[in-house]
Amino acid sequence: MRETLSYMEVKNKLNSIISPRDRALCCILYGSAGRINEVLKLRKSDIRMENNYLLISLRTEKNPNHPERIVPIPLKEEWVVKPIADYLEVCDGRLFNFSDRLARNITRKCMDCNPHFLRHTRLTHLVSIYRADEHRLRMIAGWVDTRPAYIYVHLNWKDTKDIFE
Repeated sequence: MRETLSYMEVKNKLNSIISPRDRALCCILYGSAGRINEVLKLRKSDIRMENNYLLISLRTEKNPNHPERIVPIPLKEEWVVKPIADYLEVCDGRLFNFSDRLARNITRKCMDCNPHFLRHTRLTHLVSIYRADEHRLRMIAGWVDTRPAYIYVHLNWKDTKDIFE
């Protein structure tokens, strides 16, 4: 697997997407670290603002003990939050009424990667930038245990150099 996109690469690619729908889709995929099937099931009522966060309620069949999780995206990541909020203003009901095949084509065209790669990228950024531990990753990613963190998080030497500063 190739190295994940840098934070600035993601930001630049998301900011360059012209279609509000496509931009919102890519922002939700990245910001929530959600699986494509979870994101395509989202309804307008699954997203709300609270305090300094955009909260996204995702449902999964992967974790029967916790079929729903709430993923926070900080409002300070305006470049992720604003396109989602703007898209919510023009939507009713389901946000994305199309197939996962079309969603994959959109992310490949707009972000030059597949939706699952955005999940790897976001989880890596949560560790390298926000210092999330594996238990918080488990909650955000919807995992049963923390073992997948070793597969999903792709750190390089630049992500560890600050421990010496």
